Amino acid sequence: MIIRICLLTTLLFNYIHTRRLTAVLVPERGNVTSWSDKYLYYARGYVTRTSRKSPYYINVEGKIKHTWGNNVTGEYHLLNMTIPMDEFKYTIPFERFRLDLEITHTDTKESMATGYGYGRFKPAYTDN
Repeated sequence: MIIRICLLTTLLFNYIHTRRLTAVLVPERGNVTSWSDKYLYYARGYVTRTSRKSPYYINVEGKIKHTWGNNVTGEYHLLNMTIPMDEFKYTIPFERFRLDLEITHTDTKESMATGYGYGRFKPAYTDN
């Protein structure tokens, strides 16, 4: 029994060290908790997936009341955004996290919208 466990441990150790450990960012859920009626009609943030094996997509929607730069007022839909992790070379000291976000007006320092998001880093092995 001890020999079989040692052999299995050695095979597993060799298998893991011939592959490179990477991290995949998995956004779990998000929410826009408040927005200023002075700047926005509405704002929404959510996470979707098209199938079980597809990546998680981050979606942000909103309708603004004032022009920004040369843009006209209107609805904005930033859909199916992903966060590439291919070149991420840092060790991550945690698995789950919460991200708090606040968007403020640059000149007046007024809060335009606040929200949060949850996510996790899932380890994934790739061949060298």
